[in-house]
Amino acid sequence: MTINRSEFTRIKPTHAILREQRAAMRLSQDEVAAKCGLTKEQYNNVESGKKSIFSGSFRQGLKICNALKIDPNY
Repeated sequence: MTINRSEFTRIKPTHAILREQRAAMRLSQDEVAAKCGLTKEQYNNVESGKKSIFSGSFRQGLKICNALKIDPNY
């Protein structure tokens, strides 16, 4: 399967998906961080794109996905 340039530009970065989903759920970064057992700073680093969602651990990434009701296979 090949992806043409127009399809590739529609793929959103992970941190943008996290931000959009959090806003849609009307949650603050503090609330998401608390649900995941992270500090606000740790979560902010992920949502801002400074750190990968799985940079801390795979389990941490899954907790973020679960808190925001995002399929980790997305």
